[in-house]
Amino acid sequence: MSRPTAPRFADRRRATIGTREQRANARRSPGCVRCAAPWLIVALLASLPFFSALGAQFLVYDDPMMIAENPGLWSNYGSGLAEFWRRPFFEIYAPVTFSTLWLLAQLDAALGLPTPDPRVFHAASLLLHAVNAILVVSLIHRQGVGRWAAAGGALVFAWHPLQVESVAWA
Repeated sequence: MSRPTAPRFADRRRATIGTREQRANARRSPGCVRCAAPWLIVALLASLPFFSALGAQFLVYDDPMMIAENPGLWSNYGSGLAEFWRRPFFEIYAPVTFSTLWLLAQLDAALGLPTPDPRVFHAASLLLHAVNAILVVSLIHRQGVGRWAAAGGALVFAWHPLQVESVAWA
């Protein structure tokens, strides 16, 4: 009885790597850094014009009333949070917005920053804007547009002057 021979090197390589189609799909994998470059670049470039907002104070319009002087935000317990879902605050019923502000106020207090510190609120707005720009790249790319063209379209969204209010204001 003869011993079975080991497969040749080329056969072993083919067996571990997979079919030609699987190897081609692995090269096109969206997990590679080169493929993700448009998304990462858009996140950075979308934030760039708004970095100066990190050093800004609260605006005098409604930020003091909605953030700094809002007793529901600065309670240590969830009672303020629950109250935002029960009834309007200053005739504004926006429970998701006030819940987000409450979480940021708790983060502000946990970091030991002078309360309220506008940098926490501005940084959260800036991070949310970068994530939205990434989502816009993905949305445009899913429509069949190339990655770099989708990135350009997302930058038009991210740099549009109307974005200043939602990003730079707390």
